[in-house]
Amino acid sequence: MNLKNLLESPGGAELVRRKVRRLVIMGGQWDPPDTLLFDSMNLAGQNSIAPAYEAGKFIVDQWPTEMVFTGILMGRAVKTGDALKQTPELNPVREVYRLCKAARKQANWDHPSYDQEAVLFAARGEGDLFRRHGGGAPEMLLQNDPKTGKPAWRTRWRTDRVSAHGYLTLAREPAKVAQAIESLMIQPPRPPGNGTP
Repeated sequence: MNLKNLLESPGGAELVRRKVRRLVIMGGQWDPPDTLLFDSMNLAGQNSIAPAYEAGKFIVDQWPTEMVFTGILMGRAVKTGDALKQTPELNPVREVYRLCKAARKQANWDHPSYDQEAVLFAARGEGDLFRRHGGGAPEMLLQNDPKTGKPAWRTRWRTDRVSAHGYLTLAREPAKVAQAIESLMIQPPRPPGNGTP
């Protein structure tokens, strides 16, 4: 909703054009292209009329600068978190994983890396972990779910359209991507004033 409100506000779209080079979104499912995919987490969800999901479609259709999507299947393939058990108990990321996994009675802390992949790409680009695919445009539409018969939002990558947008796939095997992400997740915070690399 916030991004939709920004674009619809006076001068909002122009502000985005001037200040936002790339928007990275975790959500939807885009690979294989030209295939209507029935797993649209984050962008679409299950409620076909919720304003937040309509806002997701608005952003997919109207965002004025580059968008790159990390899809659901990528996140499901890369599991991270168990290495946090090796970090100090005061580590806030460790504590979040501990609480979530304790509530679910799960001894293994590994979890799909949906958000971590998006953040890593946003901060460091493709590197040798990801492959960006362009040559098309994202689409969100409302269609009946073949399992339930109820309307639900769906996503697909349209190669018959032109845009500055793209989606990612893994360029390395999931275990290598997980290792790279976990090595960052377990790093202790830097003391204030040390700067960033």
